[in-house]
Amino acid sequence: MYAADCRLSLSKSRQDFQNGIQYDPSELQNLATISEAAFRKIGAAGKKMFEETRTPLESLKAQLETVNQVMTAGGVDAETAARKVKQLEAAFNASGLPC
Repeated sequence: MYAADCRLSLSKSRQDFQNGIQYDPSELQNLATISEAAFRKIGAAGKKMFEETRTPLESLKAQLETVNQVMTAGGVDAETAARKVKQLEAAFNASGLPC
């Protein structure tokens, strides 16, 4: 009799557990969508803040790195990249801003 009671109790516990883990997958998708949107918003705000607080020299270095990456990837040829570098350097020098 004791073994039968144990099996019944175990069976009921297993059923309760399975009922407890049932969920609507769309709820997880909605949560993921909301979380992703919040993450993107925070990331964009952080990037904007970072860009706004860069020194002129940091900004120039970042722009030069972008030119290099675009040229390396084949987006522009060396001549075009060199012209862009000259433009960036001229604008930096003309700004008269401290580094």
